[in-house]
Amino acid sequence: MLTMKQLQIIYDKKKCIAAGLCESIDPEHFVLNGDKADLIGGKPSKKDIFLLEFTPINEKQNKQVIEAAMSCPINAISVKDMATNSFIVSPNITENTQKEITSTYDEANEWKMDPRGYFLIRTDVKKKIIEVGHCMERNIVDIKITGKNATETFNTIIRENLISSMQHAAYLGKELYKAELALKYKSKYVQDKDIKLKRKTKTF
Repeated sequence: MLTMKQLQIIYDKKKCIAAGLCESIDPEHFVLNGDKADLIGGKPSKKDIFLLEFTPINEKQNKQVIEAAMSCPINAISVKDMATNSFIVSPNITENTQKEITSTYDEANEWKMDPRGYFLIRTDVKKKIIEVGHCMERNIVDIKITGKNATETFNTIIRENLISSMQHAAYLGKELYKAELALKYKSKYVQDKDIKLKRKTKTF
């Protein structure tokens, strides 16, 4: 029988940007709650830091919690081996840059259509939802996806296996987040166009 290590999850809630990868990988320990994730069963240690000690019951559970921590784009989640008091996933971002690349993009020559189709995106201001239409043929919607925010909408699209291109996924994430911001600030959203946010002003 494989002996599992006792692990400790350390979650810095203040850092969280609600990317949602932790929940999609390890829903047993992470759940999105508004614009932050919650560590299920986590106990507050100090301001915005939550701890959870547990022993995985199988290799799958062990792998899930480590992958969830590693997936966090801003290192808000770390995992420690309690027996050795050493980090399996460190909370620190280490830079060992060997190569520096200046970003460029030529849309006319580099953009490639996703063989699994494309998406039409709009917002419903009255219902406060994002509406996404999946198309395999030009402007013919075969699947409609609705969601309250970019994270749940994007993860539903992944779960339904409607996207295959990394380039397309990056584009979709950008557009869905724009749509979410437009709803939040009651601004007009038009796909592929910049949005002008109407920020609320304080009244005295």
